[in-house]
Amino acid sequence: MRRSLPLRYALIQLPELALVAVLLVLAVRAGWFAANTAAVVAGLWLIKEIALYPLYRHALRDDAPTGGAALTGQRAVARTELAPHGWVSVRGERWRARAVDGGCIAAGTAVEVVAADGLTLTVRRSG
Repeated sequence: MRRSLPLRYALIQLPELALVAVLLVLAVRAGWFAANTAAVVAGLWLIKEIALYPLYRHALRDDAPTGGAALTGQRAVARTELAPHGWVSVRGERWRARAVDGGCIAAGTAVEVVAADGLTLTVRRSG
């Protein structure tokens, strides 16, 4: 069953909101502040959650690329010679890679990720 993105976001935030509500109730009972102040704080908390939703929306999508697929189009550096297999660094991570044309790419060469197959990236020289 697929849920809409706003509903998924609300369900993720529900435990946090419950914790804030419990803490506000305890604070009112302890006399730290009035009930109307707690209501204002709860309202501001809800406004914050609504305002932050656009920032998290892309992470909640089911079709967001992950792993090697998320690296397609990124620039990398060949850490070893790719003849045609070797290792590259991309975004500070070391990945197994192969040259797109099956040729040789020297260590230290700037490359671009063109595809991913499992944990192996396919790269070509950056142009």
